[in-house]
Amino acid sequence: MDSTGRTEQVFMSNPHTAIEDFHVGHSSNLTIQVTSEMVDAFVGLSGDNAPLHTDKAVAKKHGFKDTLVHGALLIALLSRMVGTHFPGCSSLWSRLDIAFRQPCHAPCQL
Repeated sequence: MDSTGRTEQVFMSNPHTAIEDFHVGHSSNLTIQVTSEMVDAFVGLSGDNAPLHTDKAVAKKHGFKDTLVHGALLIALLSRMVGTHFPGCSSLWSRLDIAFRQPCHAPCQL
C-alpha cells in the first residue's frame, strides 16, 4: 500500500521491456479461457443482459449456435494482454479500431 492508501498489483511476463526493444513483427502469445462464469460476471458488472448474451433460444433465432460473449468482455481481455503481458505495465492503449469477424461463444479458448 502506498502513502495514498492505494494497493497496486501488477502481473506481467516482462516488466522491464523497453520501447526500444520492440520492432515491427514483434509478437507474444497469451492463452485465455473464456467461461460462462466470466460472461455471467460481466453481465452483473456491466448490466448488459441483452438476450443475445443471455438467452440461448434468442441467439439461435438470430442464427448463432449459442449465446454470444460480449464484445466488451473480449476487449477487456485484450486490455489484459496489452497492460500486463505485451507490451506490459508501461504501455498506454490510446486507440482501438476493431471488427468482430466471428461470433465468440463460451466456453472457448482465445
